[in-house]
Amino acid sequence: MNWLQYSVLAGAFSLMSLTACQGGGNASVEKLKATAFETKIKEEGTAQLLDVRSPEEYAGGHIAGAINNNVDGPDFEKNLAGLDKEKPVMVYCKGGGRSADAATKLKALGYKVYDLEGGMMAWNNQNLPVSNEPTVAVAKKMVASSAAGDAVTVAQFEQMIKDNPVLVIDFSATWCGPCKRLSPILEKMEHEFAGKVKVKKVDVDLSEELSRFMNIQGIPYVVKYVNGKKVNEMIGLETEDNVRKFFAK
Repeated sequence: MNWLQYSVLAGAFSLMSLTACQGGGNASVEKLKATAFETKIKEEGTAQLLDVRSPEEYAGGHIAGAINNNVDGPDFEKNLAGLDKEKPVMVYCKGGGRSADAATKLKALGYKVYDLEGGMMAWNNQNLPVSNEPTVAVAKKMVASSAAGDAVTVAQFEQMIKDNPVLVIDFSATWCGPCKRLSPILEKMEHEFAGKVKVKKVDVDLSEELSRFMNIQGIPYVVKYVNGKKVNEMIGLETEDNVRKFFAK
């Protein structure tokens, strides 16, 4: 191969590489804080605003105008068929984990995605507007507990930390995978530290007022109080050894 042939082939290869890199068009994912996400909604409208939580979560309170498309449902990608790839898609969930999964799938399909960082928990913490279906909201308030924990008010929380010298509170939700994996570790620690540490499980979906009061940005969120004062916190899934150290401190 002479120099001219090599140059032509190299140029062709470079052009092919550039074309391949640009094949996704404007496909990308950008995380936005709650207030910036609200601003983006006002700019883009709600035609491609997706709530990727379960239908039950959506019915309990969502951003006005959002379309519910459960990312864990069997028809998630099928339901994306009507979206316009020339326009950005805005996604959110409860805490940010599922919307990140949805954003990854949307990006792979060629969409420009804006993902609400911290999900509805961050949105609620900023006291931004929420659309509710009254009948579902009323039914939800009647639920006192779930597999993830109890419904706890701010007043009950404040009394709880007064009544228990050493208290560990586990904030979680039924839909949270890391919460489910952490739960048996916490239960084991509860037995190991029986009589020394009181453990309380709180469902963030049933305790929205308390979640806002605590400014919870992600779950699982585990916090420890000693004599009414916060002494430690743990965010996300941890190993058994780290959880044991958390209880022992």
